[in-house]
Amino acid sequence: MQGWFAPNITDDNSRGLGRWGSDDVVLYLKTGHNRIHAATGFIAEVVKLSSSQMTDIDLKAIATYLKSLTEASDPPASLDARDPRMLAEQAIYRDQCSACHGLDGHGIPHLFPSLAESSVVLAEDPATLVRIVLRGARSVATAAEPTAPGMPSYGGQLANEQVSPVLTSIRNGWGAGASAVSSGVVASARSRLASRPD
Repeated sequence: MQGWFAPNITDDNSRGLGRWGSDDVVLYLKTGHNRIHAATGFIAEVVKLSSSQMTDIDLKAIATYLKSLTEASDPPASLDARDPRMLAEQAIYRDQCSACHGLDGHGIPHLFPSLAESSVVLAEDPATLVRIVLRGARSVATAAEPTAPGMPSYGGQLANEQVSPVLTSIRNGWGAGASAVSSGVVASARSRLASRPD
C-alpha cells in the first residue's frame, strides 16, 4: 500500500520478529524505536496515535501474543560474496549508508535501524526497502522518544542500476539470504512513487 509492504510479524527468526525479545516489542510499540528497528510509514501512525498511549500491561500482552505466533521459513541461500551484485555495492554502501547503519550493518540501537537484523530488509517483498531508499523516511516521535531520526532520499542521487545491487547486497549481507532486487523492480517503484506527495 502506497509503496509500503508490511513485514511478517510472527516469531519467525529470519523474516519475522524472532530476533526481537518481548521487551523489544514493548519498547517498539511504546516509543517507535528499539535496538533493531524504527517505526516509519503507516506503523509510525499506529505507534503515535495508538500504541504509545497504551498501558505497559496491554503492550506486554500484545508482545506475548506476537511472540506466540510461530512460523518457520527457509530463507533463500545468501548470494556468494564474489557475486557481481554483491561487489558492486561496496563503495556506495560505505559512502552513503555505513555512517548510520555501520559497516557491520547493526546501526545504532534506538536511533538508526539494524539492517543486519531487520525483517523489513529480509521481507519476501522488498517494496518497503526500495521505497525508503528512493524516498527517504522519518521515524516516529513519541513522548518517550521525542527524537525522530530520518533517512535521506537517495532517489535523485542513485540510478536504478545502483540502487538494485546495494539492496541486493544488503539483503544478502551479514549472513542473511533474500531474493535479489532487480533494477526493473526499482524502476517500477520509482515510477509509482513519482506522483505521490508523501
